[in-house]
Amino acid sequence: MEMQHEFELNGVRYVMTPANAMGAWCAIKNALKLVQGVDLSSVKAGEKEQVGYAVLTHLLSCLGDPSVKALEDIVLKHTTCCVDGSQYRLSDNPDKHFNQYRSHLIQVLAEGVKYQFADFFSGGATLLTSILPNTKNK
Repeated sequence: MEMQHEFELNGVRYVMTPANAMGAWCAIKNALKLVQGVDLSSVKAGEKEQVGYAVLTHLLSCLGDPSVKALEDIVLKHTTCCVDGSQYRLSDNPDKHFNQYRSHLIQVLAEGVKYQFADFFSGGATLLTSILPNTKNK
């Protein structure tokens, strides 16, 4: 994981730093319980983007769930922003910030979720192929 992730939206600079791994892992495990019913049978082999899209779409349908709120909290707590030379942590006053930069909310959360949690699953496909039985026709 990169020690920080930076990006800019409309002159606002966002800097994200890693959350505690075990706390983040616990939060993502709880949130992933929400996707137990996601039907991935229509996803073709090799279309990783489609799996992510199906999971993300389902999670968006669960936005009011406390486990999704926990993911949001992790992202906001570990994100600072710089506006006109003033730097502050988003979790200190997210209402004020996002009332002014409303269009940034979804982008910041999406970037934060990718940054904070994606590396837990890197190499996951390799792991699964090495532990699951070979289902190819012989």
